[in-house]
Amino acid sequence: MRFIKTAGLLSLLLFIFCTVKVKAQTYIGLGAEMLLPSGNASNVSAIGLGASAKLEIAVKSNIALTGSIGFSNFFGRNYFGSRLQSINAFPLKGGVKYYPTAGVYFEGQLGVALSGSDNTKNSFIWSPGLGTLLKSKANNNLIDLGLRYEAWTVRNPNNETNLKSTNFGFMALKVAYSFNL
Repeated sequence: MRFIKTAGLLSLLLFIFCTVKVKAQTYIGLGAEMLLPSGNASNVSAIGLGASAKLEIAVKSNIALTGSIGFSNFFGRNYFGSRLQSINAFPLKGGVKYYPTAGVYFEGQLGVALSGSDNTKNSFIWSPGLGTLLKSKANNNLIDLGLRYEAWTVRNPNNETNLKSTNFGFMALKVAYSFNL
């Protein structure tokens, strides 16, 4: 139920952003991601796949605000003939993108990963990344190639373990097509 309310609110905000006439450069990108777990997360999964949609609104010539929604699935590892349960979630993030030169960017995002499976909890997300934009031949649209590190941090209020929080970290390789609005 909480997911439905959050998804509804984000859909409304996206609708408002898309219908309000913005003079700044605005893009909506749709992308596919390969997710490579690191650290302890690699004990749970060797690889994951994801999809995302990102809204980017320029506030200056080299700074943009971003908002994204996606789906991430980490395939469970196989141990001694028994497969661990896959982990999936719906990441919702907002952030800032900085362009030091044309076509190259650094980005930072914060958000929440809403649990999509029984074996996970909602998590806080922090994610730094970088990438490059390539011009498409169609209407100033762009191809976005990105690399980021993302960590999902879960607080442990019931102290189920001796840790106060746990992290699930991974590298993400993204290819997206961004439409110029």
